[in-house]
Amino acid sequence: MDDIIFSGFSYRGMIIDNYFNILLAKIIRNYPMIEKQIYDNQQQLLVDLLTEISNNYKTISLGKLATKYGYTKPYLSSLIKSLSGQTFIQLRTRKRLEQAKYLINSSSYSIAKICNLVGIHNLNSFYTKFKEQYHMLPNDYRKKNYLNDTFI
Repeated sequence: MDDIIFSGFSYRGMIIDNYFNILLAKIIRNYPMIEKQIYDNQQQLLVDLLTEISNNYKTISLGKLATKYGYTKPYLSSLIKSLSGQTFIQLRTRKRLEQAKYLINSSSYSIAKICNLVGIHNLNSFYTKFKEQYHMLPNDYRKKNYLNDTFI
């Protein structure tokens, strides 16, 4: 069955991600120390903020997040930085780029269309950020993965 699933379909990354999530859920369910761990308020807030960013990466802004959680923008910005080690912009950009990478692998949309779909409206900025994150341009990434899918 694994040969069928991983034999080059464009959804193999999504399948692997889902298997990973299932495995992680089973580990957490069966590991008593994790079940008993109690998150303090700041840890729970970080989980909530990261979930909010992940679910609304296209349109989320620091202002919207601050309003939703009842904080000022400067306070929330410093809180996110202190809890996660990254700024709000870095977290949101990372999520947008992850989604763009998935779309590049699994669709035939143009890079400009993908850029807009993930909420980045400056194509030059998108190319720069993508190259910083993945060490290659989006078109090169697509070609590399197309070749891998075709010849595996």
